[in-house]
Amino acid sequence: VELQHGKIFLESTPGEGSVFYFRMPFVKISDVEKENENIEGIDAEEEPGRGIKVLIVEDNPINQLLVIKVLQKRGYETTIAQNGKIAIEKYKNEDFDIILMDLQMPEVDGYEATKYIRRMGAEKAGIPIVAMTAHTIQGELEKCLAIGMNDYVSKPFSPDELKVKIQHLVGSKQKDEKSVLK
Repeated sequence: VELQHGKIFLESTPGEGSVFYFRMPFVKISDVEKENENIEGIDAEEEPGRGIKVLIVEDNPINQLLVIKVLQKRGYETTIAQNGKIAIEKYKNEDFDIILMDLQMPEVDGYEATKYIRRMGAEKAGIPIVAMTAHTIQGELEKCLAIGMNDYVSKPFSPDELKVKIQHLVGSKQKDEKSVLK
């Protein structure tokens, strides 16, 4: 709650019980802003991810939905894998532009999945992989880089930070497509 700039409260009465509650700040988009969004439509600036395929490796359904919502809003194509084992199979059979990899998962964790991917053939081994984890202990970034990940995003993540890291690692396919068309 505090990481999302909220406050958590506790009221306790001995012998009766406790009540926990929290307050979170939310920004309400006015109806005028909503109308402007609909009128303006969508352009390349608003959809930097158009044409970029992202494999999201995440076992938590709530985190899956959050990442999907953030990325699809920006035009990215998303595919989910619930653990590293499933991710490896999906990646063997389909091409992606980047992988967002949770670290702590059942069956095959993010570390092992990354090591496996880095041992694949040259056309598959070089894909950018970004660790996504709530574990922000010291040395975690270094550990991720040492096994072959390209970057690290801590949860809860900033949508803008995630977009910047993806764009930095993948580049904009839209720009590549436009240069091919000219």
